[in-house]
Amino acid sequence: MVSFQDLPDEIVLKVINYLQIKDLISCGHTSKRIRRISCDESLWQKLNISKLSGMFSTLNLEYHNHNLPIEFLEMVLDNGCQYLRLEDTVLGNPLELEDVSKYKMCLEKVSKLRYLDLKNCIANKDCFEEILASCISLQKLSMPSGFFSIFLSQKMIESICYKNGRTLQTLNLSCCKGLNLDSIQKITNNCKILTNVDFCGTCLSEKSIKFLANNLTFTIEKLNLGNLYN
Repeated sequence: MVSFQDLPDEIVLKVINYLQIKDLISCGHTSKRIRRISCDESLWQKLNISKLSGMFSTLNLEYHNHNLPIEFLEMVLDNGCQYLRLEDTVLGNPLELEDVSKYKMCLEKVSKLRYLDLKNCIANKDCFEEILASCISLQKLSMPSGFFSIFLSQKMIESICYKNGRTLQTLNLSCCKGLNLDSIQKITNNCKILTNVDFCGTCLSEKSIKFLANNLTFTIEKLNLGNLYN
């Protein structure tokens, strides 16, 4: 009788392609060969991990209060993920103050992300900076914030504009903090094919709004400037 382990790599790959994320990770623990096959890029191109971080409590991965382990996200990005949704997830343990380096993200490769959804995602600033710094071909970036507002550091803005400006079409920074005139200038000067922009609730200054109005790319189809005090 032929066992699963005796099947050719291409057949094993087709079989595990039908597995859910949790089962795919568990399958990778069975042997070195299966683990190698389970890391094939075709299995990780499109992932929706929103509200699923609790599943990691049953896996052999370090986690904190059912948060999404940093090492899992590193593996996903290193495996060539192109479409990633992390809505309402908590990366590592951003509230841990004693040993922040324990939850520090380190990506070994340039990511292939085209679509990145970080809506209401909670993480250390370093994690956001590392993820965005690894991206060079984003077409859609969504970072709308809820109760825990994301603060956009200059490093994040520069990664968005200088590394992804030529490909970025949709940019949603609704309710994020840290957008200033310099940030708006970088966005308008470098992101020339934007079609959908959302700066709702970002507390833009009057100068920033005027500069945006006078310099925003003509390719814009949808613009949200709601809930701006100025």
